[in-house]
Amino acid sequence: MGSLVPVGDVDALALAIEEALYAPVDQISLKKRAAEFTPKKAAAEYMNLLDIS
Repeated sequence: MGSLVPVGDVDALALAIEEALYAPVDQISLKKRAAEFTPKKAAAEYMNLLDIS
């Protein structure tokens, strides 16, 4: 979520940061996405990754 800028292009990076700071935020989408990062879900993903049941 965000703009890609060329490596080393500080002007493009500054512009991308400024645009991100002033862009409208969709609160519902943010809350939905944040709900995916619970401790229970993170632990389940690690257990799955390590093939632990």
